[in-house]
Amino acid sequence: MQGETSGTLYMKNLTEKDMGDYQCKIKNCYGKRMSKTAKLSLKTGSLHEFTATDKVALVIGNHSYKSERPLYAPQKDVQEVKVALTALDFKVVSLVNLTKTELEKMVDIFCELIDQGVYAVFYFAGHGFEESGQCYLVPYDAPANYGPSDCTCAENVLKKIQNRSPGLCLMLLDICRKSNPPRKEKDQPVYKPDVLGNVVFGYATSFQMSAYEEAPEINNEDNAVSGIFVKHLIKYISNDVDVVTMLGEVNTAVGLDKDASHLQFPEIRANLRGKHCLTDAINSRGQTHVYTRRAVEWAKMTEVPKTHEVDLKELNLKIELRFHAETCNVLHIEPVILDKGITQCQVWIEAPQHYQKTQYSADGLPIRTPRVVIRDMQTIQENLVVTVCIRYNVESFENFVSQSIDIGRPLISSCNLNINRNTRQLECTSHKQPVEHRETS
Repeated sequence: MQGETSGTLYMKNLTEKDMGDYQCKIKNCYGKRMSKTAKLSLKTGSLHEFTATDKVALVIGNHSYKSERPLYAPQKDVQEVKVALTALDFKVVSLVNLTKTELEKMVDIFCELIDQGVYAVFYFAGHGFEESGQCYLVPYDAPANYGPSDCTCAENVLKKIQNRSPGLCLMLLDICRKSNPPRKEKDQPVYKPDVLGNVVFGYATSFQMSAYEEAPEINNEDNAVSGIFVKHLIKYISNDVDVVTMLGEVNTAVGLDKDASHLQFPEIRANLRGKHCLTDAINSRGQTHVYTRRAVEWAKMTEVPKTHEVDLKELNLKIELRFHAETCNVLHIEPVILDKGITQCQVWIEAPQHYQKTQYSADGLPIRTPRVVIRDMQTIQENLVVTVCIRYNVESFENFVSQSIDIGRPLISSCNLNINRNTRQLECTSHKQPVEHRETS
């Protein structure tokens, strides 16, 4: 097997294609020798009892808050969970920094992707707390003195998902569970989802405990660190075992983590009926129409603009705009010069200021970087227009030209999560203070 050089061969997600004879070849300066043959066989149906009619996931990370101190891990954790679930054939919608209205509207939209037999995963990373046996997810716009009514109740999210009769519902809550909201409320609603089975809660920590994240590096401008829970979750999430066993492996790994074993104690709550695995295959037989409709709706939320070419013939200059989605509400745009007729030129992208994160120099002037990041795509209410800017020199004279490009309403912007929301600009923070997802050293 190409690339395998160790004395032990690890194989995951086995299928019938992997059945057969295996040998190890050993060689040195004196010659080579083959090991005895090891025969691998699988019993049909022994690995998977169930199939899903489809697999969908909503992955949310709030890291930049209006009234709370920022978190470092959710931004990276969302990326890693998205990649891991996508590899398991989940249709993933990933978002960052949502208000309460946006978060709850997104849950409603997500539930429209769920039908009978669909495997549904809900992941949230950010500030949170537990009160009266219910977990609350703190949105971006929570006030400084927030209480349960200012937040989204995870049990209400579960209730909405259960109303769609999923084949499996996995709730992954990467939050603190201390009962200490800034404001207590006497008559808060209590959500009691029906007991329907095949529901699994994977908590990053136990009741009255905090969740933690790795310490950010001093010279790391992006503060890209992992939360302790996701750090170990992504190692085991693709294992060919049932969901409860998989989360048990994560718990064991956290217990062996020298930085977290004495601080964080993940918890599992489940009423799983049968060995449902995240690796179970999708079988949409008899539901082709519903499966296709779901694929179309998901594609709308994840569709990235096609590569766009700007041809400035008068300058003998060709520029290609390339697009990359960090999440469904964060879009990267990068201009690439294909044909540089002008020897000295500078190219950059400009976008509406409330969507674009601008960096400034020490003297307060904006720093022009070729790539632009469009954030808060969920707030876009009309087609997004960006401007390609070119500064060039001809015969020692500086010239400037620009061209506007309409890229429509890509990614989540087509869903109108909150048409009444005021647009905002997220400021880049530079301090390195520990926060609710506290750092370990």
